[in-house]
Amino acid sequence: MLLTRIIRPALLGTALFALGTVAGGVAVSGQIPTLDGDLVHGVPGTANKPINTAKQYRWGNASWKDEFVGGYGPGWIMSDPAPTIQTQYGQLTLNGPGGTSAKTLSAEMPINDQSVGRWDFSMRSKQYQTTGSPYTIVLELIPNAPAGDTRTVIATFPIGADKVTAQIRNQGRSYTQTVPHEVFSNQFHTYALEVTPTRISWFMEGKVLMTETRTGALSGKQMRIRVRLVPAGDGARTNKGRVQFDWMRYYTLARKNAKSTDAPAGIYTPAGTASEPTETPSSSASPCT
Repeated sequence: MLLTRIIRPALLGTALFALGTVAGGVAVSGQIPTLDGDLVHGVPGTANKPINTAKQYRWGNASWKDEFVGGYGPGWIMSDPAPTIQTQYGQLTLNGPGGTSAKTLSAEMPINDQSVGRWDFSMRSKQYQTTGSPYTIVLELIPNAPAGDTRTVIATFPIGADKVTAQIRNQGRSYTQTVPHEVFSNQFHTYALEVTPTRISWFMEGKVLMTETRTGALSGKQMRIRVRLVPAGDGARTNKGRVQFDWMRYYTLARKNAKSTDAPAGIYTPAGTASEPTETPSSSASPCT
């Protein structure tokens, strides 16, 4: 039996409310993506493997990668030591203990900072309790140097959610896209981002779901990878949960895309009205080698 999870394009209509209710109700542009077939994800260890965006678009060989076999590579900056943040069965794992005093966990990779290129990830999540509020996962690129709120969120959602949000933030402006998908399952899902001098494209499960060409979205900043596990906050009880990565890879723009990257633009929110998808980290990070 083919082990595949799917989300039907018809279900994308449920995203309309989410896309139209960004901060202050300001939604100047953007539309729900039209998918070329079903949004699917595979299962490791089967003939139906997780979809590799780099292979779909023929990006070539990764110029940097960490596949977390035998530990994580050099340069990582972790907020907490093992066993809170560790490699487990060949996967980078952030283990959130939950509770009423839970703090933000984070992992950053400053070595491979780039202003353009392609980033590819395989990620899954799980929560072990349901009596409290879930951790929120934030996978993002952040500037190496302070630049206000400028960053690109590749994927953010509460653990157990049925939709994923991507958001480009630059000098107070935001460009947002939300797509329904069953990320509540304890299965790997793939996410990717392509940044060129004139465009930013967001991918999930090998399909392009948002492409931004508006100059206000393009910061040109050197960016590094950061993943965060953010608790409920305000003393609320957070459910025990985790996020795991099977791989993280970076590709240059040397090869042309084998497929079109045409996709709807995001919902635009002007400066002064965009809301943060999550809080900033509350823990201080230290380098790990």
